Amino acid sequence: MNKKYNRETELKQRFNEFIKTKVTGENKDYYSKLSVEDFLDIKTTLSDINNIITYKTTIRFMDWLREHFSYVDANYQFYMNEVLGTKPSVNG
Repeated sequence: MNKKYNRETELKQRFNEFIKTKVTGENKDYYSKLSVEDFLDIKTTLSDINNIITYKTTIRFMDWLREHFSYVDANYQFYMNEVLGTKPSVNG
């Protein structure tokens, strides 16, 4: 017998599994405890996710360059200060 699809059940399960697996390690129903405002706060906080990914990718690339090119290694701190001092969404 096919179980009827329930959108909220699926969203709740996916959200709770993510929080349990990646954040808390505890098997709780976080979804039901959060209000719409709480979810909006989470969404606002996560809106910088692309900036975080870009930053972390840049750091990994800098580390790779450092390992392969002595010039980068010698100037690593200078380049890191440039990366750290650059605001998100700045061209270049």
